[in-house]
Amino acid sequence: MEWLYLVIRVVVLSGVIAGFLAGAAPNDAERRARTLAMWAGMDRTVDFRYIVSPEPHGIGGGFASPGVYCSMFGCVELDHPVIMIAAGDGVPRDMIDLIVLHEVGHYLQWKEIGPLMTISHKVALEWDADIRTVNMLCHLGRDGERIMRDFFDWLRVHHDYRGDDDHGSSRDRVGHAIAAATHCRVRHEAP
Repeated sequence: MEWLYLVIRVVVLSGVIAGFLAGAAPNDAERRARTLAMWAGMDRTVDFRYIVSPEPHGIGGGFASPGVYCSMFGCVELDHPVIMIAAGDGVPRDMIDLIVLHEVGHYLQWKEIGPLMTISHKVALEWDADIRTVNMLCHLGRDGERIMRDFFDWLRVHHDYRGDDDHGSSRDRVGHAIAAATHCRVRHEAP
């Protein structure tokens, strides 16, 4: 399933480059996702991009720290961090929110420890972002544990995705995140 991960990254990065070139205006889904990302700790220096996927069940996300990134559409130099989200019209809100919070988790990691691409423990970074995601969902008063389980079930059903080398298996990710998510053991009121 590494091909799915690669396809998601290429589609999202290509969409970001195309979005930069076109100067696309935000839609309601992007405004909602941006508001959630700001609540989770994203600051205004981040270029937040939301792309509506032509595939109804298409979903993906990515975080890019400053640097040069290239795709088949050309290269772009980023002087600030970018969070990229791509989702089709058939993707449930919980799934989009999980992707948004996961990518904000990577942004927060970058702020805390610096460049992420130089770190050899990719799975550990992904699992840390998963824990942050489940904790943030629970902090909002939502059932982060259920959303995490549902997300990977949804990916398996719609994309035959069960994990990859950079993220670990879906089963291990869910188990680890739920076991380590401390905010889910305490009831919070949504802000």
